[in-house]
Amino acid sequence: MMKTSNLKPNSYKASDGISMSYFKIESEVSNKILLFIHCGGGHVNESYLRMASEINKHRITCYLMDLRGHGLSEGKRGDSPNELQLFDDIKKMLEVMVQENPNAPVLIGGHSISAGLLLNFYNHYDHSLRIHSFYFVAPNFGRYSNTYRIYKKDLFVKSVNWFKLLAYRWSDGKYYKNDYVVKLRVSKQMLEVDPLIVNRYTNAMVHALTPERPVEYITNLDIPFNVIIGGKDVLFSIKSLKRFCSKSQLLNQFVIVPELNHFSIIKSVPDLFPDMMEGEFNQR
Repeated sequence: MMKTSNLKPNSYKASDGISMSYFKIESEVSNKILLFIHCGGGHVNESYLRMASEINKHRITCYLMDLRGHGLSEGKRGDSPNELQLFDDIKKMLEVMVQENPNAPVLIGGHSISAGLLLNFYNHYDHSLRIHSFYFVAPNFGRYSNTYRIYKKDLFVKSVNWFKLLAYRWSDGKYYKNDYVVKLRVSKQMLEVDPLIVNRYTNAMVHALTPERPVEYITNLDIPFNVIIGGKDVLFSIKSLKRFCSKSQLLNQFVIVPELNHFSIIKSVPDLFPDMMEGEFNQR
């Protein structure tokens, strides 16, 4: 198995011409493919690569992409031309994966706010490529999901420009689309250690990441999904999150790992994958 330190990024062209970065960990005997997307403000780093390297042992070829404006992908930091462009980026990544692995079942995973992005994506997706299942890790489905430990408060957000955010929403995206409206709780020390961290988001990015009608979207989800969360996650009420996810009849497993938090939960994902997949594929 290739050491993660030896991995080099690949790239593909988005529909607007910018270069999108992704890492691929290939299995010689792969029979499934996984796309995994990093948390808000983050990028593909050593933790995600180690996770994918372990998942790879289960005969799964893993792809980890940097969202536009994040990590090694091009684009204005923390921004997207519009919400739909982000969804199109994901679709093109999936097309690359399927072209390289014809007939392999497609699995998609997301950490934190990327779970909200994926729920949004699937609701707007034309379903031209069949997705087998979702894996939501410490999923942040946004303030409208009513899953936060503190009512409608994302503890990883430092401040919000509510005037511009609401003006964008009430104008159907006409005003302040590419203005920064959300500052993330990222310290100067964190940026010094990792300059690729994104510390603010524009309206277009925020609305792509945050489902406006998450209850409707999760209820209408027509493929199996799994949830993995740490018992020490400070962001969520686990009871509320489970209630939200249970609105769908296609929740396969909801796993709580008591000793882990919002970020350390990543290391438990590879160990939980086999049982989750077995449950899904036995249902099909």
